[in-house]
Amino acid sequence: MTCREVFSAAAQLADRMKQEGMKTGDLFTVCLQNRLEFALLYFASMVGGYTMVPLNASWSQSDTEYIVDLVRPVLRLDTAAASLLSDLRFTDQAIEIRMEDQDLMTIFFTSGTTGQPKGVCHTAAQMIQNALAFNRLTGLDETVRMLHVMPIGYMAGFLNTILCPLLAGGSIILAPQCSPSSALHFWNPAMEHQANAIWLTPTMASLVARLCRSEQTAAWVRENIKYAFIGTAPLLDLIRKAFEEKFGIPCLESYGMSEVLFVSCQIPNDSTGRNGSVGKRLDSIQLENRTAEGYTQSLWVHSPYALKGYLQPNQQMESPLEQGWLPTGDCGHLDENGNLFITGRYKDLIICGGMNISPRALEERLSEHENIQEVAVVGKPDAFWGEIPVAFLVVRCRTGFDLKTLDTFCCRTVAPEALPKEYHVVSELPRSGTGKIQKHKLLEQI
Repeated sequence: MTCREVFSAAAQLADRMKQEGMKTGDLFTVCLQNRLEFALLYFASMVGGYTMVPLNASWSQSDTEYIVDLVRPVLRLDTAAASLLSDLRFTDQAIEIRMEDQDLMTIFFTSGTTGQPKGVCHTAAQMIQNALAFNRLTGLDETVRMLHVMPIGYMAGFLNTILCPLLAGGSIILAPQCSPSSALHFWNPAMEHQANAIWLTPTMASLVARLCRSEQTAAWVRENIKYAFIGTAPLLDLIRKAFEEKFGIPCLESYGMSEVLFVSCQIPNDSTGRNGSVGKRLDSIQLENRTAEGYTQSLWVHSPYALKGYLQPNQQMESPLEQGWLPTGDCGHLDENGNLFITGRYKDLIICGGMNISPRALEERLSEHENIQEVAVVGKPDAFWGEIPVAFLVVRCRTGFDLKTLDTFCCRTVAPEALPKEYHVVSELPRSGTGKIQKHKLLEQI
């Protein structure tokens, strides 16, 4: 279907939502698998002036309850809303969208260092301008045919793989979400519909490279995929090499955050950026190094595409910006060619397969166990996941203590994907002179 047909269907959805009591500025939640209607609801929020809050079925029950209580949606759209989402007409007509600066289009929830999910608020104008700047940097145009395999409920499932190709005038192939079960036939939709671009997380890139056994398929990818973007988590050199050796095409690594959207990306055919960087900055992005927590290369970003704020109770917002600048929590620097290098992360966050995991949230839950005296959770480097959460425990009694029961203990408030992958019982946790746990020394033990 054409772009005009997509927006005509989105306008119908916006009208149906209005009939259900939605007004300009109202919030609604969406919890669906990857499907066309999910994508259309983003555009319905643009047309109707509503604010969409995507939910994810893999979240823990407590996180979902916290978000719904904070958002207080007028509508909750899921598979039970089949009548509202069915029988849409795709007509060729121009539709007006709302671009007012004060209109929130989406609130994406992401884990922070405090354990509570943070609602990152963006307007349509911010997201559209950021997508256009990304397209200018990378050269995406009307010839792009993007294979969409990201979960639509996440930022990358909309901004990266729907909005960018749509605004470039290109096409989107909505394929099944990448998973171990779909990876065996991963490239079939790409070959059937002649894709020439794809977005992957590092974990997805590792998975599809490992499971591709057909030289004929690998040859097709090598000849047809022009853009292989990689983002949402740091790309380990091991994964990059495996993917590029298998398919013979370069991985174009990007850097960004939910708060400021795209910051940088490697550019096709730019040899200066193929040396471990995350590419060149987008238009109007400013970067600055400051000292934070003893790190002299703490990276700060000033972006015209920055969030409006974090959602607070009573639908108020609180901004993390300091005079327009955002502390990223990462360490980095620019080289003489303008390429951005990310050298580490100083904030306490674990990125496992593209998902943000709060060590503090795990520590707080595990500390509630009657037999656990102290706990520290760290991110252990992993060739497949990028990082995995590992818990170090000081226990009151080792006799009869079964570590296998801890997953069950945690799962009421922690999503299954965020559970520690390893547990280690230790006699004590290493501490600095001020009593702070020295997590880097725990990593040295494994």
